[in-house]
Amino acid sequence: YIMKLNIEKIDAELKRIGKTWYWISVKLGTSWQKVRYWRDTKCLKGATPIAEIFNLDAKDLIK
Repeated sequence: YIMKLNIEKIDAELKRIGKTWYWISVKLGTSWQKVRYWRDTKCLKGATPIAEIFNLDAKDLIK
């Protein structure tokens, strides 16, 4: 079993506050390409920075 970013959980959090994946890149001060890469590949590197935005534990965004 390979651990990966839980895209559905992040989508649900974004929908709850009415924001987009692009907003994540702005909030983190990082490139949209990097955030899109995390989303498209479900890369675990995105878990910690994204979790911090939502005040979640990074492990909550991994499945």
